[in-house]
Amino acid sequence: MIETYRERNTNTENLTGFYRGVVEDNKDPELRGRVRARIFGIHTALKVKTEIEGIPTNELPWSEPCLPIMEGGVSGFGMFGVPVQGSHVMIFFENGNLFQPRYFASLPGVTSTVPDRAKGFNDPDGVYPTTHRLGEPDMHRLARGISAQTSVTTKNSNRDTGVAQAGGGNWDEPVSPYGTVYPNNLVLATHGGIVMEFDSTPRSKRFNIYHPSNTFIECDNDGNLVIKNNGTRYNITKGSEKIYAKIDRHVTVDGIQGHITGGDKIDEMSSNHLVDVVGNQTVNIGGAQTVGVTGAVQLTVGGTKTEVITGAVAMTSSSTFGITGTAVTITGTTIALVTGAVTMTFAATGMTSASDIIINGNIVHLNKP
Repeated sequence: MIETYRERNTNTENLTGFYRGVVEDNKDPELRGRVRARIFGIHTALKVKTEIEGIPTNELPWSEPCLPIMEGGVSGFGMFGVPVQGSHVMIFFENGNLFQPRYFASLPGVTSTVPDRAKGFNDPDGVYPTTHRLGEPDMHRLARGISAQTSVTTKNSNRDTGVAQAGGGNWDEPVSPYGTVYPNNLVLATHGGIVMEFDSTPRSKRFNIYHPSNTFIECDNDGNLVIKNNGTRYNITKGSEKIYAKIDRHVTVDGIQGHITGGDKIDEMSSNHLVDVVGNQTVNIGGAQTVGVTGAVQLTVGGTKTEVITGAVAMTSSSTFGITGTAVTITGTTIALVTGAVTMTFAATGMTSASDIIINGNIVHLNKP
């Protein structure tokens, strides 16, 4: 049973049953989760002692917590938390002893007045209950199916839209899939703004883990997942990592993107490969390079093309080999054209050498039409 408010003779009466109390001090010096709670039916609201009544907050006995049974609450195992000052809790007295209060449950309600720091049964710091929730239930808005002034409105008003993707087009961050219908949403909310939701609303099942920096992970009813990180992100995998995208995968980086690979890198494409570089491109290869092309190769250079080769150059063609240009210059200590017939036709010809020019052949024709 829950005791009603009435005068109690706590010196002679065994205190049985459950009592409602208000947490006035949660700053346990021993860090054990204890609170000082003013208890209805036992304490008065007067915080100044007189000859017949009144008790200051710092003289209220410490109430020890009764934690969930998970892991036993021993050796650091279990689920731990301390109620904020101003919250209502359920209390019993172990063995009926006034000086052995135990609290075990919170009692939400509907707050209608702001905290009065001068009176008992209030938060001495005047913080809780918060003034912007006056007149509405203590149960979290997201649990009641109300999204106004919650993480839902923050997420939707800070969506990233028009993100460009390679190959053209863009995409938008999805709108929050929140669609709770009371009483299907299980909500864990801290006074620091961290919220966890596990929503079982039919056709709107989802989970959401939210940080007040607007960093969150949210999964909708269809299994679509949004991970948004408003700070720096570190992904560290000590073992192997495998990524599989069954349809498309687009990566957009507004700044620098760097890759360091300690071993081999293998790229396999079953279709086309498009590389579009707006600025300059530099490729440095410390070893050999082998390029095999089974089809045609077309290289278009809008400006000057310069190739510097410190070793030998060998070009072999099983068909016609053509070099065309307004001016073609071949410079070398020795230039040899061998094996087979050689025909050179020029609209205008100039041959200059600082040394001898040697033309050898069975028959050499130098003709002028």
